[in-house]
Amino acid sequence: MSRDDWHLPEDVLARPEMREACARRDFQAVFKLAGKYGGFTASRIARQCELTPTRVGEVIQGRRKIEKIDVIERISQGLGIPGHMLGLATQPWERSDPSTPRPHVHDETSSGLADLGAVLGFEDQEVTPDLALRMAHIWLVTERPQVTEMRAGRRVGVGLVRRVEARVDHLRRMDDFIGGGDLHTIVTRELDATAKVVRHGSYPEHVGARLLTATGELCQLAGWVLDDAGHHERAARYYLAGMHAAQAAGNTPLAANLLSTLSYQVANTGNPKDAVVLARSALRGAEASASPLVRALFWDRAAWAYARSGDLPGCLRALDAAEEAYEAGEDEPAWVYWLDRSELDVMAGRCFTELDQPARAEPLLSAGIARYDHEHAREAALYRSWLAEAYLKAGEVEQASAEAVRVLDLTDGLNSARAAERLAVLRRALRPFRDVAAVREFEERYRLTQALT
Repeated sequence: MSRDDWHLPEDVLARPEMREACARRDFQAVFKLAGKYGGFTASRIARQCELTPTRVGEVIQGRRKIEKIDVIERISQGLGIPGHMLGLATQPWERSDPSTPRPHVHDETSSGLADLGAVLGFEDQEVTPDLALRMAHIWLVTERPQVTEMRAGRRVGVGLVRRVEARVDHLRRMDDFIGGGDLHTIVTRELDATAKVVRHGSYPEHVGARLLTATGELCQLAGWVLDDAGHHERAARYYLAGMHAAQAAGNTPLAANLLSTLSYQVANTGNPKDAVVLARSALRGAEASASPLVRALFWDRAAWAYARSGDLPGCLRALDAAEEAYEAGEDEPAWVYWLDRSELDVMAGRCFTELDQPARAEPLLSAGIARYDHEHAREAALYRSWLAEAYLKAGEVEQASAEAVRVLDLTDGLNSARAAERLAVLRRALRPFRDVAAVREFEERYRLTQALT
């Protein structure tokens, strides 16, 4: 990551109120302005300036001042505030450092499709959190191969289809690490480019089927990340469009997956009984063609719809069916790569929490959560929020508060409406227990975090 990526942007530093705050060495104002206009959270400021989060919080609340020169110099370097703005000499970091890596977007865009593929890792490069962020930036500023080849008037062949399929797979894996608020623009742009090829390109039937399948997968992913960003109506439109594309491609399991994903959305945001109907329809539609792991996924979503509608017997039947299908897994489509034993445990735990059976939920959620770390912040935050709710329903208020604090830490800087909503649910649920010290601690940390957003 280059220094430009972690310093305050120039337009923030140029704001009159920021310049005045720096001149006064009013770091309460500096940190607040960094949060308001630069998106810097308290934990990020602490990390980059080598301070403790508690100290940063106290400064923001006006309970502590920063006066030592060595600390001010760390803030200068950590936030990229030129020394002269803080009454300091020119700082070492301000001098040109040729060893500092810088992004070279021009080189990446001018090297052709083959080089771009190497940069983005189209073949077998593992998508890691750092790579996902770099890829997200590159995908925003480089032209998609679909556009390039269409502009050249080329007949669409298998080579372009393979590129599109590889890009879809990488976008899917980027979603493991990046919130929907940051990813949905990238996915919808990719979908637009692919849809233009489908509409205007010239290709044989077998190539067309693969293009339509890729379009359907992009629609599912676009809907998913839009849901995560809180844009539910737009997401539903993508799910329905994707169903049409998948059906046109003759890919029944994919069409059913789009319908099943829509049922999951409706279970969370609409009428759970409608979600049950959608989930059952997806299962019936793919009964003869879906692989075992795909059926397990569909049954898992059906279980959630039943749980949301308060139907314990229906939920238990669906969970049993998901378990049975999972055990029979074999060759599976790429879009179900993420479903494993931990995911099944978490969904079962969520269902039992929703159905007010916390004793059954807690061991399942604890087992499932064990595989998730800060690199998978969204999933870790979501699943721990359910564990917190299970503890609260079991009367374990302090344990619930401790998990809520972990959720708060995980959501810091995470651009996910799902995670934010779950945090709000926990806050409302804990509010009646304000006389408990652990709840008050959570509330204080929540307010401190919100002060910088």
